[in-house]
Amino acid sequence: MPASAHDKLAETKCQEKYKATILTHAKAVFVEGLTKDTDLDVVTGTVKGYTAAWVVAYVKKNDGNGGLRLITLLQSLGNPNVEESYQALIIALRSKMSDAINSSDFSGMEDVNNWII
Repeated sequence: MPASAHDKLAETKCQEKYKATILTHAKAVFVEGLTKDTDLDVVTGTVKGYTAAWVVAYVKKNDGNGGLRLITLLQSLGNPNVEESYQALIIALRSKMSDAINSSDFSGMEDVNNWII
């Protein structure tokens, strides 16, 4: 049965929420390598009949021509659909984010759980 316009809109909104989550996590994970000239994006495609998703960075080239260089930061291959590709990226980014946070120095930060309200 073909999907209704309402179903397609709901699917698109869901995918946009996934993309926003992926980009937020990617910025936290890859912050050390980002410059003001770097734009992050999430793109999808098909590889060998399966859905794939990539977190990519567009970096301005320093050649004076204003071109961009595409760098793949993370990929999810072999998924049956876009939603599962996005979910795989989120799982990987959460793991990487946990590693990044655990190796960070938070000695100057306060623990909000100890605040008295």
